[in-house]
Amino acid sequence: MVKKLSIFLGYFVFFLFVLALFIPKSSVYFLLEQELAKNKIIISNEQVVDKLFTLKLQDAQVSYDGLEAARVKEIDFRLLGLYNSINLNDIELSSLVSSFVPSHIKNIHLRYSLLSPLSLHGKASGDFGDVEFEVSVQNMAVQMHMKASELMKKEYKNTLRELKKEENGEYSYANTFQF
Repeated sequence: MVKKLSIFLGYFVFFLFVLALFIPKSSVYFLLEQELAKNKIIISNEQVVDKLFTLKLQDAQVSYDGLEAARVKEIDFRLLGLYNSINLNDIELSSLVSSFVPSHIKNIHLRYSLLSPLSLHGKASGDFGDVEFEVSVQNMAVQMHMKASELMKKEYKNTLRELKKEENGEYSYANTFQF
């Protein structure tokens, strides 16, 4: 019985490995791009590089409803089936948001797992500090915890007032949303 179970698990792991290796990552990206366009989010001028386990986009411009929202130096999609992640590096937000938050983001790491299919987890760091967040699809809610940088504390006090200050000096935010 144990031998049959180990053989089954071996085949299953091999199947996931082959699936991750041969999945048409660029087709998945273009499908994602079409879905984002339905919500008025357009990614343009990107260079697509399909690698063995990842799909890289370089020098992407992101716009929302016709307005430029951000420029992203590098986006790295990792599609492994059970565990998927997106890394965004060197992001420059539009000058429109510079009165609310610092406009440079070093990186954002998003991860999704089939073991927790109803939530998306993420981390971000930049001139604002460090942020950890979770988006729950089931509850249509977002929760965020932030370690604010000195720049954020000095120049963006109005934004920090919208967040709840915790006893340990961090800030938190929780809200629900609808599409």
